[in-house]
Amino acid sequence: MLQNRVKTGLILALVALAILGIGGALLVSTALVVHVLASYEYFSIATKNQRQSRILQQVAATTLPPLGYLWAGWPGLFGGLLLAASLLLALAVWSIEMETHQPEIERVLPPLLLPLIYPGLFTTTLVLVANQPLGAVALAWLLAVTVASDTGAYYAGRHFGGEKLSPRVSPSKTLSGAAGGAIAGLSAAVLVNLLLGAPLGIGAVFFFGCLVAFLAQLGDLVESLLKRTFNVKDSSTLLPGHGGVLDRLDAFLFVVPVALLLPI
Repeated sequence: MLQNRVKTGLILALVALAILGIGGALLVSTALVVHVLASYEYFSIATKNQRQSRILQQVAATTLPPLGYLWAGWPGLFGGLLLAASLLLALAVWSIEMETHQPEIERVLPPLLLPLIYPGLFTTTLVLVANQPLGAVALAWLLAVTVASDTGAYYAGRHFGGEKLSPRVSPSKTLSGAAGGAIAGLSAAVLVNLLLGAPLGIGAVFFFGCLVAFLAQLGDLVESLLKRTFNVKDSSTLLPGHGGVLDRLDAFLFVVPVALLLPI
């Protein structure tokens, strides 16, 4: 299991570096594929009893915002978002009418509408950033800080242990791990900024480094909450040793919107 995890992690890292290095249409296309896969994983675990065709319809609906952005810029993004919400509501009405018993509407709507925010808007932002002139630079910096924060939190938590960070959501995470993640993330923020030619000032590095370290750990907790809510271990089995796209990018997806604020 550990061997598969290491191999998959190494392959993913090399692929990510290659895609960021090439950038352009390849980066944008990859971001769009990540969006589709993340949406599919969410709907697969949130609506277990639905047919495959219904899940694909829902994935198609949530793919409207990034497609709208690529086609018509910001107006297309918001137009796509409204269309996605309308289609998902239509699917909710249809599913209620198709039920042989009277369903509880609160059990129908949240699994449909939640993905407009997570992973919908987060992965849409990934497509948006990838399409920017300096998107590859911003994503490279954010990815490095996120990976460092995640690694630092893991090893600090295992070594020091101590009080739990959020025992009801993720019993394995500790306050010492959160501190270790923050220190590692901030260190990576400074180092990678220098390697990229210092596009950020020292004040921005510390501010955004701390913000990214916080959001990365929040993303990890939200993914844990999602899987606990739907009683699943992994979002899918797509990546050996890592689970699915949501499992691998849980922290990074929460970090991506920061790229819209970076002064580069």
